[in-house]
Amino acid sequence: MGRLRSTRRAVLGAMAGLLIAPPPMSAAPPSVPRGAERRIAAFPDTASVEGWRPIDDRVMGGRSRSSATWSRDEALVFSGELSLEQGGGFASLRRELGSADLGGSTGLRLVVRGDGRDYRINLRDRALAMAADEGTQHRALFRADGSWAVRWLPWSAFVASRRGRLAVDAPPLDIRSIASVGLMTAFRDPGPFRLEVRSIEAA
Repeated sequence: MGRLRSTRRAVLGAMAGLLIAPPPMSAAPPSVPRGAERRIAAFPDTASVEGWRPIDDRVMGGRSRSSATWSRDEALVFSGELSLEQGGGFASLRRELGSADLGGSTGLRLVVRGDGRDYRINLRDRALAMAADEGTQHRALFRADGSWAVRWLPWSAFVASRRGRLAVDAPPLDIRSIASVGLMTAFRDPGPFRLEVRSIEAA
C-alpha cells in the first residue's frame, strides 16, 4: 500500500502542469569552456538507464504506457504509446538524483533525437522532495526532431506548476540541490512516441 500511495502521488505530480505552456526556450547554448559542464545523465551502457522509472496515467485509470531502454547510439530511449482513453493523456520517466549541485550554471543542455513531438523535462529540488510535494515541479519545453540536435534550456525557461495550474507561490527552483530529473510527453496527441537522449548537462 505504501508503494501504491507513493506511485499515486508521483502520478499526480506528473499530471500537474499538463495545461501549462512554458515560455519559449532559447535556441543557442552559451559558450562554455571545456570541462565546465556538469553531467547529470549520460548513457554509455545498458546499466546507465537503470533507475529511470515510468510514471504513466495507468495508475489513475488511463491507458498510456512508456518504458526506458538503451540504444547502441549510447542513448536513453523513452518510448511508448500515449492514449487519451479513460481520461488519460500523459507518460513520463523520473530519475532520482539525491542532491545534485548545479550552482553557477545558466541552464541545461540536452542532446536529443525524436519524432517531432514536444517534450518536457521536469526538475524537483531537495526542498520539494523533503516536503513530499509531488504536485509541484519545475518544467521546460523542448522539441525533438528526427536528427540529433542540442537543445538549450536556460533556467528562465523553467516554470513551476501544481495540479494543472501555475504555482505562483512556489519558491524558485534551487539549482544547488536538484533531487530528481524527468522526461514527459503530455500534449493531447495520442499515438506512439519515441525520444532518444544522449546526455543532459548543466552549463
